[in-house]
Amino acid sequence: MRNAFKLCAWVTLLLLSVSMVSSAATVKIIESPFTPGVDVAWETVALGLGHTAAIYPVSDLDVTGWIPATDVLIISDPFLPYTPLQIANVTTAMASGVSIYIQSEVDPALPGNTMFEIVVNSTGAAGFAWFGGPVPGLVEAKIFGPVAAQFNARKPVLGMMEACVGGSPGLFTGIVPNLEMALGAVGFLYDDTVLPGAGMVATNTDFEWIIPFGPDILLMENYLNTLITNVELTKFFPIIAPAGLITLPSSGGTITYTVEPANIGLSVFPTTLWVRAILPSGTVYPPPLAGPVVLMIPPLTSLGPVSLAMSVPAFAPPGMYYIQSMMTAGFPGIGLVYDTDFFMIEKMVIGPDDAAPAPGDGEIIATRGELSFPAAEANHTAQQVPRQFEVGQAYPNPFNPSTTIDVSLADAVNLTVTVYDVQGREVATLAKGAHTAGLHSFSFDASGLASGVYFLRANVPGQLNETRKLVLMR
Repeated sequence: MRNAFKLCAWVTLLLLSVSMVSSAATVKIIESPFTPGVDVAWETVALGLGHTAAIYPVSDLDVTGWIPATDVLIISDPFLPYTPLQIANVTTAMASGVSIYIQSEVDPALPGNTMFEIVVNSTGAAGFAWFGGPVPGLVEAKIFGPVAAQFNARKPVLGMMEACVGGSPGLFTGIVPNLEMALGAVGFLYDDTVLPGAGMVATNTDFEWIIPFGPDILLMENYLNTLITNVELTKFFPIIAPAGLITLPSSGGTITYTVEPANIGLSVFPTTLWVRAILPSGTVYPPPLAGPVVLMIPPLTSLGPVSLAMSVPAFAPPGMYYIQSMMTAGFPGIGLVYDTDFFMIEKMVIGPDDAAPAPGDGEIIATRGELSFPAAEANHTAQQVPRQFEVGQAYPNPFNPSTTIDVSLADAVNLTVTVYDVQGREVATLAKGAHTAGLHSFSFDASGLASGVYFLRANVPGQLNETRKLVLMR
């Protein structure tokens, strides 16, 4: 299991019908009087998934009679003061098998942060602590762990304003980060390693993924499904070479990297390791790009490093790829996603003379170790109307004093394109209102603004919500 394995073929597209919807659950949501709308957002998402959900006053936490009838508890407001009795009752709920989401924020001393720290440290196993905040600026956050794939593929398009860094001192503490910004982990999942029947506990230290830039419905669905299924937690340790963003020429190339799958639980953990990709179009290319490899990981053990290699052919579509390592309950028939991690690669634009013959329309087939894409994707220059909503990279970037960015719209929609500084202040609105389907270019003129980092956000309700980093260098 420790031996390297290499991708010999990018396999035939499998039209999988995977049932990944958790059974109906009872979701109890504690009100959010200090930040109106957050509790309603959770209720809307839970009801949309077919669960029973309702909003309750914080005084409901003064008693414990609700615990036997509750599957998931959502503490939606980090600013609402919680009494020691209320925190003790939430801890009792966790120990009784209720999974809990606790909204925390940028300050370690806020009530939500304090509650999360007390609850996860209640058995003495986690040793969790907040290191401090804020992590400033409007930035993209890396989403990983079960909430990156359970049950929607989530790439790092999350707008975050400020967040709080935290963690635990060791690997086998039950704490697994699921959200990361520049200075460290800012969101966590916890599975108690002392109480076998305990529920999972999750937190995210920033509101911006719900208010005002959201809500990120897909991520909220992933959080709920992760909590309801009470996924057994594992841990990836990706080692990427070369470090940072990997750029491939239009002729393609081979990427190698390693992962160290670990079992943070107290019993032998059977799992399947494989790799998939989120294509530049945003669609998920079915597995396995590498693997699958069946692992039986002993308790409190890390395996590896396990080496993987993938070949990207010349006729693969250009653009940004998200290569996602997966640990699941099996393949095919994924069932549960235990853990994920990913890195990004960028394939340069295919020139007219570089494109290889494409297979028949609508097919992806195996061709002697390479992946063939549908003609409609390979022959991208022939498309008049984009097939997906997508934000390109700014050019030039760094820039002085202006830069341009393209936004592809598959349908006629209401589009908003705004630019923020590192303090989250809006400095320019490039678009706001109805736009036709097609490719639209927007220019950002930063004359009169100070040198530094800015963030462009393109939003189409329900279709597009992406951020691009801009660097003004005079």
